[in-house]
Amino acid sequence: MVKDSAGNIEIVNEGTGTSGTFSPNRVVGSDEKIIGTYHTHPYDQAEGGYQGVSFSGADINYANYYKEPIYVDAGTKQFMVIPTQETSSPKTDNLTSEWDKEFGDALNNGKSIQEASASASHTIAKKYKMAYYEGKNGELKKLGC
Repeated sequence: MVKDSAGNIEIVNEGTGTSGTFSPNRVVGSDEKIIGTYHTHPYDQAEGGYQGVSFSGADINYANYYKEPIYVDAGTKQFMVIPTQETSSPKTDNLTSEWDKEFGDALNNGKSIQEASASASHTIAKKYKMAYYEGKNGELKKLGC
């Protein structure tokens, strides 16, 4: 997502990834500034057909690295993480590993994939002082910072 010199906001460089991976194209025009990244979390039937799955550790790590908001549309729900001025910068391996552990612990405690991803994302966002939002139909609610 970019903002141009006239203040217009638009989506640029749309692309696709493979199951579980996507690398945004960060090349934008000279009069454009990246203001965030947007992607989807589709799970086809071979992957369980899940909807409403929040961020991965890699997603949150990306937001932290670039100090930009990241948004995900997961079918039935939408999510957003925004680094703040208080967001600390852990080693990238640490943040992703911490998310993986939180996610695994939540799954082992009987949570669904959707619940586990939301719980892990909320916990890691809170730990690193990022604002975390969840919602549906384009209306997001801040759950913590």
